[in-house]
Amino acid sequence: MGGKHFEKLDEEGKALTESWDNVVRIMLLVTFLTMIVWACVSALRWAVHEAAHVVLHAADSGGGKGLLFLLGALGVGGAIAGALSRRPGWKEAAGDGMELTLENYHITYEEDGDDPRPRYERPAFALAFRKAVLTFISLGSGASGGLEAPGVLVAEGLSSGFARVMRIRSEYELRT
Repeated sequence: MGGKHFEKLDEEGKALTESWDNVVRIMLLVTFLTMIVWACVSALRWAVHEAAHVVLHAADSGGGKGLLFLLGALGVGGAIAGALSRRPGWKEAAGDGMELTLENYHITYEEDGDDPRPRYERPAFALAFRKAVLTFISLGSGASGGLEAPGVLVAEGLSSGFARVMRIRSEYELRT
């Protein structure tokens, strides 16, 4: 479906398209994908906020028991996240995710030609799911951290997963 949009390249190796229909179609696909990614990342943000609110509210209003609850939540969340991070499929999802996101982007530049297959050999939807789960467990239990870097990895995983499903065969389209 998506593999024939940018078959022609100019002298600088930049993608050309033969009609405005293709440009509009790609813009609509990108807009649709942007809405899906935004909804997923917003749902993650909301879930983390709600879980952290419950934990921190209980810690604030519980006196001495609240402190124990907070330490327990941090310990349990850290233990679960640590146990998951040691599993082979989950190791990539540990950390903030920016290094892996940049690595996934730059891997398409490693080989000559217009071929996004090196990126497709890596996990996409599964990576996005695992990163979202680890982020929810870590930040939702009250751990320190931010949502921006994990959100970037979740968005990159979802986007490259949809590119694979839609059979995007041009690295120029993949980067769009």
